[in-house]
Amino acid sequence: MRLFVWGRSLGIQARLTVLAVATALPLVALAGFAILRMVDDQRTQIKLDVEHRVENLLWDVDRQIGAIQAELQVLAVSPSLEDGDFAAFDRQMRATLKINGTSIVLHDTKGQQLLSTNRPFGETLPRATNTEMHDRVVATGQPQISDLIIGAVLRRPILVVGVPVFRDGQVAYVLAMGLGPEILSSQLRQQNLPPDWTAGIFDRESIIMARNRELDRFLGKPVSPTLLKAMRGGVESWVPSVTSEGIPVYANFRRSPVTGWTVAIGLPREFIDTPLRRAQLLAFGGGAAVLALSLVLGWWMARAIRQPVKALTAATKALGRGEPIGQLVSGVRELDQVGGELHNAATALTRNREQLESIVTERTQEIAAANERLRGEIAAREQAQSALLQAQKMEAMGQLT
Repeated sequence: MRLFVWGRSLGIQARLTVLAVATALPLVALAGFAILRMVDDQRTQIKLDVEHRVENLLWDVDRQIGAIQAELQVLAVSPSLEDGDFAAFDRQMRATLKINGTSIVLHDTKGQQLLSTNRPFGETLPRATNTEMHDRVVATGQPQISDLIIGAVLRRPILVVGVPVFRDGQVAYVLAMGLGPEILSSQLRQQNLPPDWTAGIFDRESIIMARNRELDRFLGKPVSPTLLKAMRGGVESWVPSVTSEGIPVYANFRRSPVTGWTVAIGLPREFIDTPLRRAQLLAFGGGAAVLALSLVLGWWMARAIRQPVKALTAATKALGRGEPIGQLVSGVRELDQVGGELHNAATALTRNREQLESIVTERTQEIAAANERLRGEIAAREQAQSALLQAQKMEAMGQLT
């Protein structure tokens, strides 16, 4: 098969270069694809792992809120409360309170606190400072959950779960349990996330109410604008975002259909992007190195072949001129075989030429000897003929006399 470029046949170096490129490129492409595919699979696995963590965390929060609602609903049908024995019910509330950092409060339908585990029984209590959740319980007769609010007694941020207490089919009281943000934050820390990952829980207004780190710094502040935009666009997603500290992250969030709260986990983008950049560098840099090595090897092999070919060309020309040829040693078996055959041919030609010259010399000598004999015979014949003519002349003269 002959290769031509612009009407010219390709030499050994060009052919080996084409061979090196044609061989290396598919291997480089395949290796690069395999590396990038492996990294992409790792990214997908990390994404699935984060989504699974978010789902489990959201389930834990919903389960805890459900348990609190169930506990409050049991209290709401207490006989002591039905009998109006507030002292006994106060003791029952305090006995029921098992979660550190929380409180239980009994309100009337106007928002006035009647009993609170944060104050001794009988002490005058204030009205609720934020009655939005309280009013929803009274209006719907269903358990409700607040966003992050400031507690009327403790004057610090809390989350409130409230249930109705019925009398004669009407809401007579609202029984509420307050949770400190540190309780939900402890749930986040129990996930054993890597130290540079960020997890948070946000209320329906996208306000930070729990965080796995630096809670005191960011409690009550809105989420970052990028995450807020994504949260407004759907109930769950995987988006590039920036934490409140300004750290670029990939965030996965999901909104609870039970509480309306949103759970999010963010991991640094470098955790995802650095392996990809390394894989790209390995794929393209390694591919370029392999291709360059192939070209260098092709050039070296072409040079190793080209020099013996030049020697063979010179030997062929010398053979044409009848000059002797030495034994060629190139290191390439096939070329050495050709060189050996040329050497044998040159030796045979020299031997044949010498034999031919010897034969020519012998034949020349034989011809010279034959010519000498012929000249002698011719001279003898000429003498004999001359003598015969002389004799004939003498005989003729004798007859005349």
